[in-house]
Order: sequence, then C-alpha cells, then structure tokens
Amino acid sequence: MTIPERALAGPVKVETAGGSFEISSLPIGLFAFVGLTSISAAAGSGTPANGSLPSANTWQVITLNGYGFHSGSNIIFDGVAEDGTRSKIVVRPTSVANGQQMTVTVPALSVTGPVTVAGSSTSVVLQVVPTLTGISTGSPAAGTQIRLGGTGIPEGGTALGQDVIYTFGASSVTDTDGLTGPDVFSALGNHVHVNLNVPATATGTS
Repeated sequence: MTIPERALAGPVKVETAGGSFEISSLPIGLFAFVGLTSISAAAGSGTPANGSLPSANTWQVITLNGYGFHSGSNIIFDGVAEDGTRSKIVVRPTSVANGQQMTVTVPALSVTGPVTVAGSSTSVVLQVVPTLTGISTGSPAAGTQIRLGGTGIPEGGTALGQDVIYTFGASSVTDTDGLTGPDVFSALGNHVHVNLNVPATATGTS
C-alpha cells in the first residue's frame, strides 16, 4: 500500500470483520554509522525567528550534511496533522552525493523543530517559516470570518512555543489547539487554508 502524502508517523491499525489490531508506533528503520552535522537552508519567503539558524518554507529543497547517507536514509521532521496531532514525519532524500550530502523536500505538515536522520545521535533545528499567499476578502472587517491561504501554518498546540498567532493591527487571534479557534485544512498541493474570525477590536491588518 502507499502511505498517504500527509501522513505522520504513529499508530498503524488494521480492521476486519473479526476485529482490529493496532501497533502503537510506527517503527523507523535505523542505519549504523550515520551522522547529521549541519543543514544548509534559508527560507525563500518570510522572516525566520532566528537568522543564525537554518530555515525553510514547506516544499522547499534543503541540503543535509554529514556521513553515512544513502537513498534509503530515513529523514525525520516534526509535524502537525490537520486535527492538531503532533508526531514525526519520515521522508526519503531526493538526491545523495558521496554519502556526505543529501537533499530533501521539506514536508507540507512539518513544523519548526529538530531534524535528524535515523541512526544519527545528533539533530539540527530547522525553522519552518510560514507564508501567506491569499485572503478571501479584499478588506477584512472586524468581527467577520475570513479565509487565509498559505504554507507552513499548523494547528496550534497547548505546549510552550506551539501557539500560532494571527495579528490584525493591534489585535490578534491565538490558536492553541486543533478543536477550537482558527481551523487549518488542506488546499491544493503544499498549500493550506485557515478559517478564522477577525477580532472585533481589530483596527488594521498584518
């Protein structure tokens, strides 16, 4: 079977008329003598929170540096599903050079966090920078619902650093979970849509 494009690593369950069985976590194949030393990447759009750390937009190709790389290497990103579930995303490289460099496409559901290669004892933090590509109305009005289009925008979470903040002038909306507040869902390809209400106190947009 083919793993769905936007799947995160997690429980695997099979169901039949006779019942079901679930594996609690997806085993990720490890390889010996693998090490990740750095990531070469700079976001093509948006502003990274920390200019000294690697950054990228989702669907951007980045370069991993290290040793023991090959076409079967498992590259692991942090990710957030559209229901707010947080887990790992496992992908394969798009190219490998001399076992010391490989390129990979940043997955659509990836978020800022450590990136590693299965078997490596080290990881490197990659900042996933969001973008806004469109808005459903030309002039958002305070208190109305709008739809934003963009990339790299996850559902918010309750832990430190997992909030997603949408700012409208001096007012803002904070997404802290996958059930309430702004709703993030898939659009075409790498893009997502976000439904949210403009704050009633909003005086401008940003």
